[in-house]
Amino acid sequence: MQSAYIDVISSLRQGENRALSILFDRYFTSLCHFADQLVQDEDDAKDIVLITFNKLWKNRENFHTEEHIKSWLYLAAKNSCFDFLKANGRRLAHQHSFSMLAEKFEADFEIKQIEAELLRKIYAEAAKLPDKCRTIFELTYLEGLTSGEIAEQLNVSISNVTSQRTRAIQLLKIALLDKNLLLFYFFLLTLNVKT
Repeated sequence: MQSAYIDVISSLRQGENRALSILFDRYFTSLCHFADQLVQDEDDAKDIVLITFNKLWKNRENFHTEEHIKSWLYLAAKNSCFDFLKANGRRLAHQHSFSMLAEKFEADFEIKQIEAELLRKIYAEAAKLPDKCRTIFELTYLEGLTSGEIAEQLNVSISNVTSQRTRAIQLLKIALLDKNLLLFYFFLLTLNVKT
């Protein structure tokens, strides 16, 4: 595992696209979730994260560890979100000014970064679920569909959707507990399900 870790960094520094692709696969989803919490728009968040990866590519020779890259990605995404909000004059309704938003987010920055990483690990485990469980898990938690919408889309009963979702949660619980990721399991329990 250590050699693969070193290969990604050295490959990135040498300008190999596959290294950027590996990092993109690892961090894109969690960075989008992170950026969306700030800009409150999924499409804008994705654009910001894509721009952030472009900046990473342009600065690729400056990185020596993946931890440095991860920290830089989150910081660059955060700064890009603030620039975006400032340029577009967006304000959250409960904020009096942009500076108050910045101060509030600074206090929550580490929590939001941890939350994004938790989601990344949960979704990585979810990708290993059996096909039906994984599909229903993704439609529920990634697409935000209700049980009725999922049942209609998959042409199954609502009780089948509910039982497959329950099975997915149980399998994830076992996988996360086996990897000493109990905290991730508790986070998983807080995810909202539309019925």
